[in-house]
Amino acid sequence: LSCDSIAPGQTHNHYCPLIPAASHLAMAQLDGQRRGVPVLRFPLDLTPEPVRDRDLAALSEPLRLDKKRLRAAIAAATEAQQTFTQALESRGRQVLSGLSPGQKAAVVVGRTYNTCDLGACLDLPFKLRRLGVLPIPLEYLPVDSVDISDQYRDMYWRSGQRILAAAVLVAKDPRLQAIYLTNFNCGPDSFL
Repeated sequence: LSCDSIAPGQTHNHYCPLIPAASHLAMAQLDGQRRGVPVLRFPLDLTPEPVRDRDLAALSEPLRLDKKRLRAAIAAATEAQQTFTQALESRGRQVLSGLSPGQKAAVVVGRTYNTCDLGACLDLPFKLRRLGVLPIPLEYLPVDSVDISDQYRDMYWRSGQRILAAAVLVAKDPRLQAIYLTNFNCGPDSFL
């Protein structure tokens, strides 16, 4: 899932502060240097593409990869991500256009790593299906087409931008209900 773009009407996009800290937390626990395990540490910005390519080029030497091969891998990964994103969008359009007026459907809203991890969400999609409710992942909604800036001028958190856009779409479609799934109490979730 690509979360690298800024939502319509927003001025920027930031991830939860835990994300940039994660590598430092992992390094503190792993202590690879003491164990003799080589650790690659470098800045990595996946957007925009020239910055991403420059940052990934730093992997060439420590991984002993030919730069041409590395560029090919980056191109293949980019294409695979675009194909996946397009497939999600296509499937989402299919599911939404196929909903009948009386059909029970619930958009499962939240961070993808919570909503799409069957362990983290306690298999919520299966439970909804058992109740006769069609679960629809937030990723199926065209959230990038929604401008929330009239109500939220500076939703700095990219996941928050997507979640609020999903709320707008669900509120406009009488066939849809929403279930907000989270396991956090941090600032963005308390706001949402």
